[in-house]
Amino acid sequence: MTSVDKMSKITMGGDDPGEFLDRMRIAPEKTKWIDIQIERVSEWFSSILVKESRQALKSRQFLWTFFLMLITVAMWALFALSYLYSDMAGRTVAPGPFLLSGFWMILGFPLAVIIPYSAHRSLAQEMEDGTLQLVSITTMRPYQIIAGKLGSACLQMITYLSVIAPCIVFTYLLRGVDLFQVFLGFSIAVTGCMFLSIVGLLLATVSRNRLIGMAVSILMILILLLALWLWCVYSYTSTFFGSSMRSVFHEPGAQLALWASFGTVFTTAAIFLAAACSQIAFEAENRATAIRIALLVQQTFAIGLSVTAITYQGLPESAYWVFAMWYSHYWLIIGSMLVSVPGKMSRRVRRRLPTKPLGKALFSLFMPGPGRGYLFAVANLIGCMFSFLCLMYFGDFLTMFIDTDANSLFASGFNTVNRPWRVAFSIYTATLYAVFFLTIVFLIMSLLKKGLPVSTPVVGALMAGILVAFFAMIGSILQYNLVPYSNNNYTILQSLNWYYTVEESFSSTSFSLTTMVVGCLTLLTGLLMVLAFRIIGRELRIGQLTVPDRVQQDIEERKKVAIPVGESIDEIFAAPRDKGDS
Repeated sequence: MTSVDKMSKITMGGDDPGEFLDRMRIAPEKTKWIDIQIERVSEWFSSILVKESRQALKSRQFLWTFFLMLITVAMWALFALSYLYSDMAGRTVAPGPFLLSGFWMILGFPLAVIIPYSAHRSLAQEMEDGTLQLVSITTMRPYQIIAGKLGSACLQMITYLSVIAPCIVFTYLLRGVDLFQVFLGFSIAVTGCMFLSIVGLLLATVSRNRLIGMAVSILMILILLLALWLWCVYSYTSTFFGSSMRSVFHEPGAQLALWASFGTVFTTAAIFLAAACSQIAFEAENRATAIRIALLVQQTFAIGLSVTAITYQGLPESAYWVFAMWYSHYWLIIGSMLVSVPGKMSRRVRRRLPTKPLGKALFSLFMPGPGRGYLFAVANLIGCMFSFLCLMYFGDFLTMFIDTDANSLFASGFNTVNRPWRVAFSIYTATLYAVFFLTIVFLIMSLLKKGLPVSTPVVGALMAGILVAFFAMIGSILQYNLVPYSNNNYTILQSLNWYYTVEESFSSTSFSLTTMVVGCLTLLTGLLMVLAFRIIGRELRIGQLTVPDRVQQDIEERKKVAIPVGESIDEIFAAPRDKGDS
C-alpha cells in the first residue's frame, strides 16, 4: 500500500486520530525527568548563543589557539621540570610557584586577548555589515543578543580552562603553593575575561562603519595587551611572593581592597552590559532605565565601601572631602553623558510612564530624557552629600551594631573628626561645584540640540572636562599675571577653580574669602538651576499615552503558550508511518 493510499485511508476515518498523531511524530515524546528538565532549561538559551557557540568552536582561530595552548603547556611542563631537577636551579627555586607562574601566563593569552577580541569582532562585524538589523527585527530582545555572544565567550573560556586547570591543580601538590593562590588566580582570570568581553561588546556597538570599526579595533587591541601585561605582572608576583601576599591579605585593609576591586569590576560590568544592550536597541525602546539602575547600584556600593573604610580603618578627616571629590567628579561625568542623549521620547516609552504620585516620585527619574537625567544626577549628588554628613555627625550610633575589639577604631571612639564644620563645608563645596558645572553643560546641550539632530554622550563628558580644566587654568593664569606677588595665596580670581576652592574650604587659611566665594557661587548656581528647571518642565509635562486596542490585542495573543493540536512542528512536517514499517 502506497503512502497516498494510507493517507486516504486515514482521512476516511479508518484509523483512530490519536494513533494517527502518534505515527505522525518524528521523534517520541521525552518522558524521562532529566530530559524534561533539560528541555526546560534549553528554552532559556537563545538561538544567538547556539549560533555563536557553533561558529566559535568550529573556527580556525579556536582550533589553532586550542592546539597551540596544548603544545605550550606540554613544553612548559617538560622545560620547568627538567630545569627544577637540574644543577642550575638548586634548592633556591620552589617547584610549585615556578610551574604555576608559567601556567598562569599561558592561560592569560587566550583569556585576556583571544576570547575578548573574538567577541568584539563578532558583534562589530555584524554592525559594519548591517546584519544585526536583521536579527533585531525578530522577537529577540537586545539583552538576549548580547547575552548570547557573552555566553559563547564563556563557553570558550571553560574549554580553555579545562585544558590548563588540571596542570594548575597539580602545582598544589608541590611545595610553595596553597589553595588561596589557586582560587584567587582563577577568580581574577574568569572575572577579567568576562569583563574584557563586555568591554569589547560595548566598543563594538559604536562600529557603525568600517573606518570607525578599524579605529575601535586598534583601541581594543591596546586595551587587551595592557590587560595581558598586568596579568603577567600579577602571575609573577603572586607566585614568587605568595607567602608575603598571604600575610598581607590577613590585614583588614587588604581584604577591603580585594572586595573593592571585585565589586567595582562587577558593578562596572553591569553598567557596560546595560549600555551595550541600549546601543543595539531600537530608538523607540527604553534605553535609560537599566543603565540608571546599574549606576545607582554602583553608587550604593561605593558609599558602603567608603563608610567601611572610614569606620574600620580610622581614616583622617581629610578622607571625607576626598570621597566628596570622588563622587562629585563621578556624577559630573555621568550626568553630562545623561543630559547629552536625544530628548525625544517615543510613544512606546510614553505608554509606560508612571501615573500614580508614588510612582512618579520614585520611578520618574529612571525614565529616558535629558531633563530627567539631569535631575537624576543632581539627586544622587545631594544623596551622597547627606550620606557623608550623616556619617560624620551620627556615626557614633554605628557602634551599637558593630562588634569592637582591641584593634578596632571603635575601642577609642568613632568620631575622629576634630573640625566637623570645616569638613561639612568642604563636602558642600565639592557638591556645589559639581552641580554648577553640570547645570552649565545641561544648558549648553539644550541649545546645541536645536541645531544638531543627534548628540552623543561623549560630547557631554568632554564638555564637562573642558569646562573644569578651562576655569581652573584661566584662574591660575589671571592670578599669576594680575597679582604677581600673591605668593600663591587664594584670591577672588580662583573662585571658579574647583580644586583650589575645596582645598581652601578645608584648610584654615582664607576661610572668610572662601565663604564669600561659595555663597556667591550658590546664588549663581541657583539662578542657573531656575533656567534649567524651566526647560525640564516641558519634559516633565509629557503625560502617559493609553495603549491602543490593536497593540493590546497583540500583547494578549503573544501570551498564548499552548500549541493547538495539529499545529506543532512534528505534526505538520512529519510523514505518516506504519507500525509494521518499524
